[in-house]
Amino acid sequence: MAHTFAYRRQEVVNQEPRIKDFKDRWPALFQHKETADIMDIFDQTEDIHLRRECVLRALIIFLGEDPDELIMEYLKEMEELTMGVFVIRKEGEGLQEPPADIGIIIEGVEVLNELPSVASACALLLGLLYALNIAYPKPLHFTFEVLQKIIMQLDQHKMSAKVQNLYGRLQSSE
Repeated sequence: MAHTFAYRRQEVVNQEPRIKDFKDRWPALFQHKETADIMDIFDQTEDIHLRRECVLRALIIFLGEDPDELIMEYLKEMEELTMGVFVIRKEGEGLQEPPADIGIIIEGVEVLNELPSVASACALLLGLLYALNIAYPKPLHFTFEVLQKIIMQLDQHKMSAKVQNLYGRLQSSE
């Protein structure tokens, strides 16, 4: 996606890639409903913690990754989780309601709980991964790269093409 629109358009017209190829390369193009639902919640609330959670979820989707790989909301999933953030909500409550608990699991072990927000849990998880020298989980590599290199501004000179593209877009929108 680092190429210009004209180049991409020429690629589409000349190579006629299959829809599956489009979906693999640009999954966010096909996930409007999911991001629209998240952004509706973002627009309906003034709670900064909830807004940050919505931004994190939308970022993960934009990068073509699955938010459920990082943020788990069901006890059954937590038992199988090797690494991630867990959010426990009362039965039937949606994102608009504050969770009963937020925590971090690494290698199947609950390492932190009773955290104030999903955003702080993600920041702490990033710090733990660094401190414990644990590699980023493959399904969320780009998300953690964005958190490290764009949000935390660490080691910015080595960005993947996907993250470099997002960084360029963010810079041009300022």
